[in-house]
Amino acid sequence: MGRTRYALPLSPSLLRKFDALSEALEVRVLASAAGRDGSDPRFRLVPAVRPRVLDGAAFYALLPLRVARELRDFRPDAVLVQGGQEAALVLLGRRLARVPARVIVDVHGDPAAPARLYGSRLRKVLAPLADALGRRGLRRADGV
Repeated sequence: MGRTRYALPLSPSLLRKFDALSEALEVRVLASAAGRDGSDPRFRLVPAVRPRVLDGAAFYALLPLRVARELRDFRPDAVLVQGGQEAALVLLGRRLARVPARVIVDVHGDPAAPARLYGSRLRKVLAPLADALGRRGLRRADGV
């Protein structure tokens, strides 16, 4: 689960990556769509919201509901999440779905960095809230 934008069909390098993962795991990816072409049963891609300035906020606001739906439909043993803030929202989705899937967070560097380094200036204003959300997600996750 992450905000990465994927285009389908996947590029050759991403196809190799997800094919290799699929040999060992049942893979389901919940992420953003870069376009509307192609399909892959492993991917649940969320189309962009217009106006584009609302896209990120809409993605994250609806994430717990989307996660809950995927958890009920797919019934995974675990969910791999790419950051603390996302982990908190996935944990909320897990609670809504009432499924026992473990939430594992993959953290690269400073968990507070995304709210400060990417996106609009508004994200910097929201950074304290994002930090608190990230800390909660990291503390409550089943693995980091």
